[in-house]
Amino acid sequence: MEGNVFVVSLAFADLVVALYPYPLVLYAIFHDGWSLGETQCMVSGFLMGLSVIGSIFNITAIAINRYCYICHSFAYDKFFSFRNTLLLVALVWLLTIVAIVPNFFVGSLKYDPRVYSCTFAQTVSASYTIAVVVVHFFVPITIVTFCYLRIWILVIQETSRGGTEAMKSKPSPGLNNNEQQGETH
Repeated sequence: MEGNVFVVSLAFADLVVALYPYPLVLYAIFHDGWSLGETQCMVSGFLMGLSVIGSIFNITAIAINRYCYICHSFAYDKFFSFRNTLLLVALVWLLTIVAIVPNFFVGSLKYDPRVYSCTFAQTVSASYTIAVVVVHFFVPITIVTFCYLRIWILVIQETSRGGTEAMKSKPSPGLNNNEQQGETH
């Protein structure tokens, strides 16, 4: 159940962009450009970034949660208690905000007439853009890839040991619970 908190957090990230920046995109389309001022542009760009980066970081947290649930099932309940899960979701959003705030100092939130929205302008600073791509994309995709590869490897190992019937008969969450059943392989 605690893992569902991350899914709700991911849904919230999607709602953020639907409730504020997207209506402003429609406004810009109907008014042939941005006419809402610099402050609205900054707020809209910030919320757009919050939604996108929040989604990426939440997907990363979901992958970590699933990895722990399946590959480390004995420690899962302790680490992912409801309280700890809420703290981890708060950490995801704190990291998201920390990842977005530098845009204000670099001046990279700009109106892009091609997409009718205020968004991250990649041309403002090459070094900042590289840092953004690494922190917002490469690090999360590396973590997600690691987690799901480890899950896949464990599933392959378990199915080769006892077939799919052995996996279906496991009583606790996760696959890594041979000690609980008293089995030795």
